[in-house]
Order: sequence, then structure tokens, then C-alpha cells
Amino acid sequence: MLFLLGFLSAWLLWGLGWSEGGHLFELPADNPLRTHTMLAGALAITGFAMAVVPRLFAGPRGVLPWLLGALFGLVACGLLQPISVGNGSGPGPWVLLAILPLLISKGRGQALESEDPPAPLLTLGTCLPVALGGLGLGLLLTAIATPITRMLPADGADNALMVVTFVGLTALSLWLLGAWLGRQEEEQETSRLLFCLCLGGLVGALSLRSTASLTRPSGLREVVGLVGLDVSDAGTWGFDILITLVALGPLALLLGCLLHLARRGRLFLALFTGAAVGVAIEPLLTQAIAHPDASFASTWPTIAVIGGVCMAFAGAVRQPQNLTIMAATFGGLALWWFAPGPAPVLKAWTRFASQPEWVVEYSAGEVAVTDGHEGSPRVTLDQRPLTGAGGREAIDALLMARSAQGLVMDRETPCALLVGQLDLPRSLGLIQLGFQRTDRTAFFSAAMPRLEEELFHHAPVGRIPGDVLAPGAAWKRLQEGAYDLVVVPAIPERTAALPLLLDLESDTRVMAWLDAGAASARIQMPEQVLLVADGVFDLAVGVQLWGADREEDWFTPGPVTQNPIALQRLAQRPSTWPDLYRALMLERCALGEEDSDGAHPRADFLRSLAAILRSQEPSSPFESRAEAFEISKDQLIHLASAVHAGASGRFVEETMFGLARVLVEKRRIEAIQTLLAPISQAWGKPLELELALAAADMESLDAESALEHLEGLGDADPRISSLREAARVLQGAANKH
Repeated sequence: MLFLLGFLSAWLLWGLGWSEGGHLFELPADNPLRTHTMLAGALAITGFAMAVVPRLFAGPRGVLPWLLGALFGLVACGLLQPISVGNGSGPGPWVLLAILPLLISKGRGQALESEDPPAPLLTLGTCLPVALGGLGLGLLLTAIATPITRMLPADGADNALMVVTFVGLTALSLWLLGAWLGRQEEEQETSRLLFCLCLGGLVGALSLRSTASLTRPSGLREVVGLVGLDVSDAGTWGFDILITLVALGPLALLLGCLLHLARRGRLFLALFTGAAVGVAIEPLLTQAIAHPDASFASTWPTIAVIGGVCMAFAGAVRQPQNLTIMAATFGGLALWWFAPGPAPVLKAWTRFASQPEWVVEYSAGEVAVTDGHEGSPRVTLDQRPLTGAGGREAIDALLMARSAQGLVMDRETPCALLVGQLDLPRSLGLIQLGFQRTDRTAFFSAAMPRLEEELFHHAPVGRIPGDVLAPGAAWKRLQEGAYDLVVVPAIPERTAALPLLLDLESDTRVMAWLDAGAASARIQMPEQVLLVADGVFDLAVGVQLWGADREEDWFTPGPVTQNPIALQRLAQRPSTWPDLYRALMLERCALGEEDSDGAHPRADFLRSLAAILRSQEPSSPFESRAEAFEISKDQLIHLASAVHAGASGRFVEETMFGLARVLVEKRRIEAIQTLLAPISQAWGKPLELELALAAADMESLDAESALEHLEGLGDADPRISSLREAARVLQGAANKH
């Protein structure tokens, strides 16, 4: 019965506490306040279940069967099902609520049959220190888990493995240390429980120092090198287990002792309720402590110290004895001594980690300014770009242009709302699209003024007029119809849930973009979506959440794709998975295209492109993206055959244009001349394909053919004039001979 209760408790905890993604209008990022509150509620329910049936936990094994059931439940929920978005708890809570009366009845029956006198009820004075210690434990656990999760890929598989590792180590601690502690008198059990809480400061200091060493690239390399791993293994099961053991191992051992000693129902309830409160208020503390004017505003060490101090002095207040006072004093001093200073959490798998110039921490992550591509500053969320700088300029500009495609702006001052960070390329793009004002909002709106000062320092006149608004104020203006367009750009590796905007009265177009390199194929989507690609590299999915219908190159997504289970994802490095996620999205859209009519040329094109993405292998980090992109002759033939069969549309053209640029850089002359030449002729000789054909002719030393392809193209693109000049030089040299 206890095993079943633990399994269902894990079912409830996972479904409520560790769902991926967040509300898209809040920006594609997690909402820790909502997630932590739901997790805290689940913990409180579990503590209540233990409190109402204390006899079930009074045996020699204590709560070990319940913890083992929770461990197996977490494995089943987090590791043995597809990586998905918004995993609900399913019928778990209802089954748990259904068996609670049976557990209560059984517990009361055992109490009546027992010849032992009932245990005296614990007083508030005994339970309150335990609850305070549980609060400190909740704060300490969530604070130390924060930098670890930020180091890893934004994927539920890694979080699942961390939770399973922590719970498994807690169960091992409960089994080994529980047998060592033995059954004590009830009064002695309470004393030992309070003493263990006093030791929480020392244990927290050890975890704090271990975690701080992992957040520095040098310290991380030293730790993982002890077991033969490398930082490039971040996101694999061995790496995740190792850093979880290093950071959270001491706390798991302490929690095992606490669960063994908190035998009576009210102690269970006090410990779990305190931990639930600590988990729930951690995002609020982060918001209160973080200040956007600080140069480095990492709050997790401060919150960890607060939690450790709560644990250290909880027992000493109740029982001011020599041992408890000494443990509390040394724990508090150790926390103060070992607490690291504010510093950013650097991404584990970055080959050359760049130190951010400025960091501000929010409950959803660290927002930082770093040096981007060619010295252009960019803003990142947990080192994932929030702006288009750093290799994403092309697709970012495409997203802005496609969002405003065919938009009729009737008001005197066309106005847009950007749910994200404004930078110079986005500002210039919005001005070029005809907007005269653009408001900005996001969860980090308080830091936006300073961020924009950094981004527009060298080009202040390029900033489009507009206000920086808090999300609530932006939502109010949106409801009042103040905007022609609302754009939510995609963030790499982030998967968000799509909101329903049913209470808008205006015709404002609300355009949201999802990164196809994340687990977006698991999202329930509307009947029509847009696909936008930067050639064959980046892929984004556009969803129009509100606004009038428009003529566009829409795709019909098929049923939700079953992504690989988490264990498969953890067996490989995370760098190999964005292409797989993009392939899954393309295959889902291909399935929808096949259901719509009898001819499937676009579906064949999507499947051919998905097959190419699935075949990609990790390459040298010193290669360019085009050099690292692998494509065989047969794959090129299948793709070209789909185009000849009638696959058309803007997405098909964007993909083929990007493929042409890749083939030019890879110097695939034969493929360009045999496969792209017929497509260029059929499409009316577009610029990108003609440039590729001219470049191939130059590689073949055929200057005359190159000039024929360049004829009539003008000089708007610098590549045209460069190729034309080189062709004329080559032609002149050939004439001399």
C-alpha cells in the first residue's frame, strides 16, 4: 500500500511540478512561480496523506516503501515516456484521492487493533521548528538546483534525471542511515530530528561550495575529468548524474535522515509543509533580491544561505543544548564563509565561455549582455539568445517580415508590440516595415532600459520610439486595441505552450513563433501554421493567435508527433537533437499535407528535407555551418525531384536558396549545375540560384557562362559585383592566352 501511495504521489508531483514550457505571451520561458506553487501544493497533499495515516509509516522500514514507490513513479513519468510539453498528471491525482479513504480506514484499523497506547500528539512548539527547518530545506534545494538546471539543455529529460538521481540517493540514505540510527524513543527521535536540522547549515555549506565550483568552466572541467568525461558531454546521463551527486548529494543524505526521524504524522506534515512553502516562495525571493542596476545579480547563493540558516537555527531555538547550539553556530559560519559571490552561471557545453558584461537574474533565468558576432552585443537568457545577433540575424529578420506580411495599418501612427528584447536589427526592420512606434514587454521589462542602453550605445538614432511596459500594462493596451501587430520571436531551445486569446476585441494580429529545434512537435497547434527557414539551418514555426485571415503559404500540421523517450535523448549529446526535433516537425507537417489532398509534392519535399536533417552528424567546432552540413547526392536528387513534381511556395524557395548557398561554400559544382540549373530555369532565374550557378561556373573556369547568369541582375547585392569582376578578370586572362 505504501509503495502504491508513493508511486501515485510521484505521478502527482511530476504532472504538477515539472511541466515543460510556459505561457507564450510571457516569453518562451518557464514560469517558475506557477510551477513552484503547484509543486508546493503537491508536496503539502503528500504530507497530509502521511499525517492522516501515521500507523502505516511506523514500522521498521518507515517511509522507505513510499520513497521507493515515488522513485519508480518518477522514472516512469520522467524517463520512460516521450519528451513532451506540458505533461499533465493524468488520472494520478484522482486515483490518489480515491485511495486516501482506504488508507485512512486501514490506518485507523491498525490503531484500534494495536495494543500499544496511542502516541501523544505533538505540540505546536515541537512542530514549528521542524516546519522552519523544512522551509530552509525547500529554499536550499531549489536554490542549489537552479544553477545546475541552467547549465544543462532546456529539456525535461535532464530535469527528470536530476530528480530521479536525487530521490534515489535519498532512498539509499534512508535505507542505510535508517538502519544505523535504529528505532529510538519518541522523545529521542524528536531530539535527533532537531539536531539533524541544525546540521543542515554545514551540509548546505558543503553543497553550496560544490555547486559554486561547477558553475565555473575550470571547476566543471576538473570535476567531470575525474570520471573521464568532458564538458561536451553535458546533457548526457553520465554528466547529469555526476553533477547532481556533487551538488545535491549531501542534501539527499540529510533528507534521508530527516525522513527516518520524522516518524509521527504531525512531524511529516510539518516537514513537508515547510518544504512546500520554501519551494513556493523561492521565485518570490529571487524577484525581491534581484536588482537590474547590479552588475552581476546572481541570487541563488543568497537564497541558499537563507535556507541553510533557517535549518541551522531551527532546532537550536527549540532545544538550546550544547550540541545544537554548536551545530547551528558552525553551520551559520560555514555558510557565510563558503558562500560564493555573485557570478553568472556559464553554459557547460560552450567551448570558449564568454564572460557576460552584465547579468540580472530573474526567477525564469539569467538575462545577460554578452559580446556577440563581430563585436555586436546580444542579450541572452541562460546563454540562449534573446536577440538576433550572433548568427541568427537572417531568420530573425524573416520572422519580423513574415509577421507583418499583408498587414493593413489603418491608424495614423502604426504601432507594434514586441514580446522580447529590442535590438538594432529588429528596430531597423520594424521601421522598414512601416511602424512608427514599438512597445516592448517581457518578464524582464524592469531591466530593458539598461539593456537597450547597452545595445544602442553606438547607434542611438536607430532605436524606434516606444515604451517599455510591464506584462500587465502591455496586456491592457493589447485589449484596448492599441497595436496593429504583436510579435513574439522564437528563442532557441525553448518550447512554450500556446495561449488562447479569446477576449480580444480588436483586429490586432498576434503572431507567435516557436523554435523547431526544441520539442515543438509535441505542441497542440491550430489548423494552419507557417514554416520559415534560414536555408537548411534554422527553422521556426509561426502561429497566428489572433487577427484577420490573410493569404499566406500555410501548412497543415498533422497529429502530435511522438518524440523519442527521455532515455534516448540522454544517451546522446544535446548538440545532435535540434536537427532531429526539426525533422519531427517537418514530418508532422508532411503528414498534414498528405491528409489534405491527393497530390503530395510538398509532403515529399518536407520528408526529403527531414531525412537530410536526420542524417546530420556532429562535426568539428572549427568548421562553418555550411562545411558541417552533410548532404549526399541521393538526398539532393530526392529533394530536386519533389520540386520538379510541383512542390512550391515560399518555404520551398527559402530552403532551396539556402541549400544553394551551402553547395557553393562546399564547392559542389556538379550538384549545382545538374540539379539547380533546371530549377532556376523553371522558377524564372531567381537571384540566389543564378548566383550559385555563376559561382559554380567560376569554379569550372567558365567565365562566359558565369557572366550569362549574372546578366541583368544589377549591382544591388555585393556578391553580384564581386562575381562579375572576377569573371571579367578570368575572361581577360583567357583571351590573352
